[in-house]
Amino acid sequence: MDYKETLETLYNMLPDFQKVGADAYKPGLERITDFSAALGNPHLKYRIIHVAGTNGKGSVSHMLASVLTAAGYRTGLYTSPHLRDFRERIRIDGEMIPERAVTDFTGKWMEEMRRFGLSFFEATAAMAFDYFASGEVDFAVIETGLGGRLDATNIVTPLLSIITNIGLDHTDLLGGTAADIAGEKAGIIKPGVPVVIGEKQEETERVFRDTALLGGSPIIFAEEQYHYLGRERTGVRRNGAGEAATPLEYAGITEKSADTGAGRAAGTKGMDSGGEAKSLRWGAKNAEESHPVSARAYGSEGKSAKLWNGAEWECETVNYRIQDLRDGSVGIYPCDLTGIYQRRNIVTVLSAVDILRRKYGVELPAEAVTRGLATAALSTGLEGRWQVLGRSPLVVCDTGHNAHGISQVVDQIRGERFARLYMVIGFVRDKDLSSILPLLPKDAYYIFTNPSIRRALPAGELAALAAAHGLGGRVCPTVPEAVERALSLAGKDDMVFIGGSTFVVADLLDTV
Repeated sequence: MDYKETLETLYNMLPDFQKVGADAYKPGLERITDFSAALGNPHLKYRIIHVAGTNGKGSVSHMLASVLTAAGYRTGLYTSPHLRDFRERIRIDGEMIPERAVTDFTGKWMEEMRRFGLSFFEATAAMAFDYFASGEVDFAVIETGLGGRLDATNIVTPLLSIITNIGLDHTDLLGGTAADIAGEKAGIIKPGVPVVIGEKQEETERVFRDTALLGGSPIIFAEEQYHYLGRERTGVRRNGAGEAATPLEYAGITEKSADTGAGRAAGTKGMDSGGEAKSLRWGAKNAEESHPVSARAYGSEGKSAKLWNGAEWECETVNYRIQDLRDGSVGIYPCDLTGIYQRRNIVTVLSAVDILRRKYGVELPAEAVTRGLATAALSTGLEGRWQVLGRSPLVVCDTGHNAHGISQVVDQIRGERFARLYMVIGFVRDKDLSSILPLLPKDAYYIFTNPSIRRALPAGELAALAAAHGLGGRVCPTVPEAVERALSLAGKDDMVFIGGSTFVVADLLDTV
């Protein structure tokens, strides 16, 4: 089988929750435990950080992997879902798993995966465990898929568990209250293993404390260790004529310093291979004023493309001011993930770094932490988190897809300057829109659409539900059509937001 045929086999033979929803959900660890044993228990061959949470777990996983790589450790990263390419789920030092590795693993083990009755997620988790072992990683950062207690990734015993926060999502599967959901996610807390809780929430704090106490697990609430003081946007800089700086240098880190001390530079590794950078322009209506942006492209063997190579790149970073509450010191942390909500994720990562240093003696120099955060998206290929795609008009996409996440996205939209706001939104059927639609700006013009998956809520149904909340606009049946329509309406001083679902953003980025 070639790569395309392999993916078709995986999707068609194994149920995928992201595509079909609860029908694909197979809770329990028996199948993945038995199959991993057949593989030789690859997840026992390296050190693991296990990350769960309703929102932020993907960003935290990418940040932490970037920091570990910047410190010179060979680092695996397993996350889900993907946006452009299945291989985004499985990376080593930011490089996607090669197509050949996906094909070889599937061809070798498909009959066994069928025999064990694996779900799509269980199969991909096992593939990641095996790939990391064969790649001889030092660390692997493993993100849960759904919940925690019965998630396929929960066969691991990590050095550290992280739970970012709790919001009401997947309530049909995880429970109807925040405490219920916290109980499921607390299932990743292992006896004697430290756990970092990203956000201290009244409804869930006792659940986490009780679980940690029962297992003798040290528990750390990140906001008791670090306090966010504020942030400063450093602006956008491109490497046009006369500007030879790289995004690392723009973040205040020179190539020289990045190559010394801790080891490999996260922002430069792998940038000399793969596809070529593409310069894109959003908004044909205003082509003269539109702002070029760089899109990631990937080579056939999974290496990330150059994001700058004498062509145009765009880099925006934000300086986060964080106070260490234990000694009062204040640190400045540049980060290329610029969503306001990242402030909580950075505090969580800093708390995790402290534990890795102090309990396990992991060498994570301050320079590596700074460099890893400054290039977290760039070095790991993370997309869809307050991702700015254009400037004139301002075009932003974000994968926030539940009330907890979307409320933070809306807060950031309100802080932007624009003449008129256009919202391209779509959702999947199982979302609680009664808690989401009231959060959305009523003074925006909406273009209702649906992502190209079976779980999608038809755009017409979404428009009818939205109208009851005072949200008006028009329907476009596909994401590309909806975005094209929004861009045709928007002037150079307007803003276009695309989101509501991870799969809306995936459809958008597929067209870039």
